Amino acid sequence: MKSMTGYASLTDQLGSTRLSVSIRAINGRHLDCKFSLPKSYMAIENTLRSEITKTFSRGNVSVYISKQDDGSSASNWSVQSQSGLAQAWKNEFLKLAEELELKDSLKMKDLLYLVPEALQINESDSIDENEKQFVIDTVKAAAQLCNKERSTEGEALKDEFEGFLSQLEKLLGQIQSLRQSFIDQYKERFEKRLNELKSDLEVDEQRLAQEVVFYLDKLDINEEITRLQAHMKNYKTIIQTKNEPIGRKLDFYGQELLREFNTIGSKSQQAELTDLVVQAKSIIEKLREQVQNVE
Repeated sequence: MKSMTGYASLTDQLGSTRLSVSIRAINGRHLDCKFSLPKSYMAIENTLRSEITKTFSRGNVSVYISKQDDGSSASNWSVQSQSGLAQAWKNEFLKLAEELELKDSLKMKDLLYLVPEALQINESDSIDENEKQFVIDTVKAAAQLCNKERSTEGEALKDEFEGFLSQLEKLLGQIQSLRQSFIDQYKERFEKRLNELKSDLEVDEQRLAQEVVFYLDKLDINEEITRLQAHMKNYKTIIQTKNEPIGRKLDFYGQELLREFNTIGSKSQQAELTDLVVQAKSIIEKLREQVQNVE
């Protein structure tokens, strides 16, 4: 079992390139990957996305990559002059100097200081195969670190689920004990009432017995108890699953557990039984809330 939340950061270096990768995963109904990349890595975003999907199945995953280069490799950079802009600025400068009768001369350093856009420094949009593989490997390593943290949190969630299931089993055992006492109490009340009416009414006892059996069958909760036991058994099996997403399965069984306890509550004729159902539903809501954190 894995949690959907986790964080990892990793820094590595290849030659003059220093790479920092951070991955943050939070809850999400489906898998949604978002990337923040340097311009030169945008061409390999789909490749990186493919690597992320090998590790994450659900959740919102944000991948942040920053790149630092000491500039020692000239192939990583290009310089482009904006001669048109510089010429236009120079013409206006000289025109203004003439109008103001200024004799100060214009030097190149002045131009670059006052019009820094005259020379534009650009980082290359492309990377070589070595750097490409370096980025992919670093992202994969960061993803594994994040996944390890998610597994650790998942173990804590599993312990919590087992605690919830233990509480539900205890409540279900108490409900099962009350089932027979409810049937006995109903029969006793019915027989008492029947004896009170016999003196005033003609009763077809065979038909009446059929009606009683039908009514008791409608109120009986044995089927619900049996299904709850099966659902809890399946739930226990699922939370032991490793290396595959189980959140949707747990969510489904959480709904089924709630459905069965709701049915028992609707059939309840005893305050004690109703109270047990309310307690069980409260535990299931907590369980379902935590399931939203499971991948």
